[in-house]
Amino acid sequence: MAKNLRPAVGFPHPPPPEGGPGTFQSYFEDILRENGFKVVYPGDGVVPRVVCVVGGTAKIPWLLRCKARGARILHRLDGVNWRHRLVRGPLRGRLLADLRNRLMVFVRNRLADHVVYQSEFVKEWWHREYRPARCDESVIHNGADLERFRPANQNAPAGPPVLLCVEGNVQPDEATLKILEDVCGNLLKGGELAAARICGGVSPQAKARLEGISGLRLMGVVPREKMPGVYTEASIFLNLEINPPCPNAVIEAMASGLPVVGFDTGSLAELVPEGAGMTVPYGGDPWRLEGGDTGALKEAVRRVIGRRDEYGREARLVAEKKFGLEKMAENYLEIVNRLL
Repeated sequence: MAKNLRPAVGFPHPPPPEGGPGTFQSYFEDILRENGFKVVYPGDGVVPRVVCVVGGTAKIPWLLRCKARGARILHRLDGVNWRHRLVRGPLRGRLLADLRNRLMVFVRNRLADHVVYQSEFVKEWWHREYRPARCDESVIHNGADLERFRPANQNAPAGPPVLLCVEGNVQPDEATLKILEDVCGNLLKGGELAAARICGGVSPQAKARLEGISGLRLMGVVPREKMPGVYTEASIFLNLEINPPCPNAVIEAMASGLPVVGFDTGSLAELVPEGAGMTVPYGGDPWRLEGGDTGALKEAVRRVIGRRDEYGREARLVAEKKFGLEKMAENYLEIVNRLL
């Protein structure tokens, strides 16, 4: 089929301006257009041949109309919302988290023609909570643009490194704050780190706890186009998320030549093999957000500091081998063409 005659692929909404789902959708839309597909949204008045749902959506009536007119639905899933069950927050936020779960389950179980999980960990999680889907299923890891996210040209400067954390939202729970206060705070105080930087939204409660740590900079939400420069100014990446589904930030960090350190929960060890960083046992029950073993995490950061050039080179090699954007795109395009 000629490129300019290829059918439309729809999304329930344009990509969000920030966060992992928005990054994926932006990438995927660009790849679809490059391959001759027309990208449409509900307001365009076009019935797509394939609809890609990223996570959950409230556009259920539109999906039902598309499905009734022959559209096939590709559903991409990360993890189930779960922290709101443990961390008491505003009622509206907890209700929204439950609603998002219900929407994802409805699309997955009733509408999807193919489900893609971001990692083996995510697939096992959904199977445990809701059983396998009734349609075909695949696991496709996230990818990074290896040309945009790449190591800095110069060698790492001598002296203490800069530690970077990138999160969609720094949670105000004790488990996350303990990591930042104990690991970052103590390594900064001891001069083992030159600085620590956190990119992402920070709740007022968390901000009040963190602003007193000398050398820790809260950068707020950084626009997606500026993130490659943020990575190249750092030396080591610290993953804060507990039970991460498949964080884009970890893959972008490795592509940028940053070794990754974090707790061995979720998909982290699946993404970060030995030599590209270090994962350490959590030391408690991560599903209950019990206090993690921050002493082991500090020691891991120290060990990586001592060999950060070696770890950084291996991290880049892993990204090139497993997490290139082209590899991810080929896998998704294969499913789209199969659904057509």
